[in-house]
Amino acid sequence: FLFIIIAVIVLVNIPWPQAATYIIPERDISYVYNENDDQTIIISNGERVKTTIEGQVILSAQSLDGETMALLSEDGTLYVYGNDSLITASEYVENFKLSAEGSAIAYINDEDELVLYTIGDKKSKTITDELVSMDTMCYYLSPDGNSVAYVEGGEEDFVLCVYSDGKRNEVEENAI
Repeated sequence: FLFIIIAVIVLVNIPWPQAATYIIPERDISYVYNENDDQTIIISNGERVKTTIEGQVILSAQSLDGETMALLSEDGTLYVYGNDSLITASEYVENFKLSAEGSAIAYINDEDELVLYTIGDKKSKTITDELVSMDTMCYYLSPDGNSVAYVEGGEEDFVLCVYSDGKRNEVEENAI
């Protein structure tokens, strides 16, 4: 009997693993390229969206909640799909990163400028035109889209910076 009581006490006090928490997107946004028409068709929750993208999409990203998707077409046009509409965020874009919450996009344009685009107010702000290297893509966007960390300067003399609240802050010299 004493053994059963001890076994119950031990079993109750064992730190059992907790159930994993997963973010389940509220919306399913995807796209398909139609080679015959040279168009990319956006599909939202299984329904074809009326607006299409001319050409093929070469890069895309979706917010964690599934409400927003950013798409870069082969001609360098950056699109944002959300709230059942497709908007053009910018043209002549080389690459981009969408914030996890889907509120902002950081991208590099054809003039090698790092730009922050806020999706809600549809405004762009150039952060820097002195990124260290386009090949390394040395910039990262915070999940809420309010801050961008990036490396600027030359290959020998560079600085790790954070752009936040409209201000550039140097963090560390010669650090990536």
